[in-house]
Amino acid sequence: DIRVRYAPEFRTSIEDIENIVIYNNMGQAVRVRDLGTVVESSTPPQISRKNRQRMVKVTCVMANGYALSDGVEVAQKVIDSTEIPSEIDVAIAGDYEDQKDIFSDLITLLVLIVILVYMVMASQFESFSGPLVIMGSIPFALTGVILGCVITGTPLGVMGMIGVIILMGIVVKNGIVLIDYTNLMMERGMSPADATVTAARSRLRPILMTTLTTVLGMLPMALGRGEGSEMWVGLGTIVAWGLSISTLVTLVVIPTLYCLVKQRQQKKKEKRDARRAARKLYLDQKQGVVKHGAAK
Repeated sequence: DIRVRYAPEFRTSIEDIENIVIYNNMGQAVRVRDLGTVVESSTPPQISRKNRQRMVKVTCVMANGYALSDGVEVAQKVIDSTEIPSEIDVAIAGDYEDQKDIFSDLITLLVLIVILVYMVMASQFESFSGPLVIMGSIPFALTGVILGCVITGTPLGVMGMIGVIILMGIVVKNGIVLIDYTNLMMERGMSPADATVTAARSRLRPILMTTLTTVLGMLPMALGRGEGSEMWVGLGTIVAWGLSISTLVTLVVIPTLYCLVKQRQQKKKEKRDARRAARKLYLDQKQGVVKHGAAK
């Protein structure tokens, strides 16, 4: 459809509109005031409804450099300071409403990922404590995410949440590489402390290679300032910061915790074996006494 209208200077008043000339089928010029009465009134351009209720939509576009949450905060302050009749309900929707729904879905997905990762590791390691130690690096990765967002001033958007999900897999993988080699050294007869030191020394290079290649690959994305960069800056920043902090934890805290857990399990096993040996010796002695009395 093509709309044609007068220039603004020719339609600034009712008199200007009344003097508009219209040509009929005979080619005769007729003014609008001869056809009817021009009345000034205010009506909505269209009637919109949502949930069977009339709705008036007020839209805005966020300026560059500001997050959607900043705009929502400002709009909420304006709404709170405005006297609104009781029969009118005000709600912030649009992209903000969609973002809340997406965040809820991503958080649910993140919880499911953590549960599935734990189940897989528990079945592969045949242990319940080992996977818990490996997944102990996840909270530290989230600490790196929060630290990166605060220092760089990057808002945690939808792309940032996707970065958190990607980060979970990389963080857990580094822990698996380290703990798996520790178990291998313990199977070869090493003590938990010696196995942990050997595994940390042997797997330092693969873990650092994985971390450096991922972080350096994310730097151009995190430092991008071009058109549309706000879409991917959060993803790059969160993965880079979270992986950097979690790697330090993987190389220091995780081996220490795993060593303490294994030493405690080993002591419990030794005490359990000692009790079983003592009980067996007691039963053997008792059985020997019974046989000796029967012989007499």
